[in-house]
Amino acid sequence: MTTGANTDQTQWQTVTCNGSTFTLPIRYENPAHIGQGAFGAVIRATDNKTGKQVAIKKIRSPFQSQEHAKRTYRELKLLIHLNHEDAHVHCANI
Repeated sequence: MTTGANTDQTQWQTVTCNGSTFTLPIRYENPAHIGQGAFGAVIRATDNKTGKQVAIKKIRSPFQSQEHAKRTYRELKLLIHLNHEDAHVHCANI
């Protein structure tokens, strides 16, 4: 795992875990690889604003085909529908 801040060091950091690169707000600390599958990778980090452990998923090429786009959309809609206080959906770099 390597970390490095990008040009705007006050807000974002770049983190590499197990070959996957994530660009995250600096509020997430101590990233660790959880798992990897055919469509993406998941890391665990500590949210320094809340003190809670969070899981962050990066989906590789979510729009490479219509099938991938539909799969990504379904997953996001399901997470939003669950509406759990601990499940927050944030989309970045779309």
